[in-house]
Amino acid sequence: MVCHVTLLKKLAGLDLLDCVYNQLLDYFKKHSHCTRYRSQILAMPNITASIIQGSAIGPVLFVVNAADLKSITPSNELCKYTDDTYLKYQPVTSTSGQLS
Repeated sequence: MVCHVTLLKKLAGLDLLDCVYNQLLDYFKKHSHCTRYRSQILAMPNITASIIQGSAIGPVLFVVNAADLKSITPSNELCKYTDDTYLKYQPVTSTSGQLS
């Protein structure tokens, strides 16, 4: 999941035109979701995390958000894709042969 506040902080650190950053900021501030069930429309809460799947800018924003992710254990591997991130981990064994 991509937290909008974290993503916007990372975008602010990039060399973007002010108008581009401001447009993204405005987009995420006004992002909400509406659920309709039969004839009822439920409240429209603001969305503070996620990127719309299938959007044109989504993959770029996900890459910006995931760019600084690292595995803290050398034997583990972080696999980054356009729209997802996986952690491949190796169990660590102690000198006694038990998992730790």
